[in-house]
Amino acid sequence: MPLPEPYPQQSQEFNVYTWDIEYRLYMIEVPRLSIRAVRERLADVVDEAERDRPTIILRRGRPVAAVVPLEVLQRFAELEEREINRIIDERAQAHTANSANPVPLEDVLRETVSRER
Repeated sequence: MPLPEPYPQQSQEFNVYTWDIEYRLYMIEVPRLSIRAVRERLADVVDEAERDRPTIILRRGRPVAAVVPLEVLQRFAELEEREINRIIDERAQAHTANSANPVPLEDVLRETVSRER
C-alpha cells in the first residue's frame, strides 16, 4: 500500500491534517509485534520497513513505537516544519499589523513555542 500524498491544491494546514488522518488509517493495517518478537526478527522488520511496510512495536500490549520507512519520517518532519513556519509567519504578520513597532523574530518564536505546548 503506497503512502498517502499531501494534496497540492489545499492549504498547508489542511495538508498536514489530512495526511495525518490518512496515514493513521494506513497504519490500522500495520502488523503489531511485541518488543521480544521484534528483537528476535529485527532484520525482517527492517526489511519490511524498506518495502513500505511499517511495524508497530508493543510493550505490554500497548503501541509505543514503530519501525517505518525513513521516507515517512522525513515527510512528517517536512510537513511539521512547513506548519511551524506557517504559524510563525501568521503570528509575525499579526504582530506587525497590530503594532507600530516591529516585533523581533525571537519573540515570535518564543510565543509560538509556548503556545504549542
